Amino acid sequence: MELEKIRQSDYEVRWQHDEDVPECNSCKKTFQSRKEKFHCSHCGKIFCLDCTSRTVNSGPKKRPFKVCNVCHTLLDHQTAPYFSSEPPQSPS
Repeated sequence: MELEKIRQSDYEVRWQHDEDVPECNSCKKTFQSRKEKFHCSHCGKIFCLDCTSRTVNSGPKKRPFKVCNVCHTLLDHQTAPYFSSEPPQSPS
């Protein structure tokens, strides 16, 4: 039973609750109100507006979704990984 919960959690988005997050998960800016909190559409964590300024297109209609910088790097194939010493490749 416990293993099944762990297995399921690997495939589910863990949506953070607004009241549980006092600061941006990336830049650590302290939030003054709930209006300053934005969820990454991929990982479900809460960030400030600046740290969710990137988008990725997804779904059958390729609609843009706001994502954090880490998820953008993971999902956008044009972006160099954080650990890469190579500069990002420009689209051809």
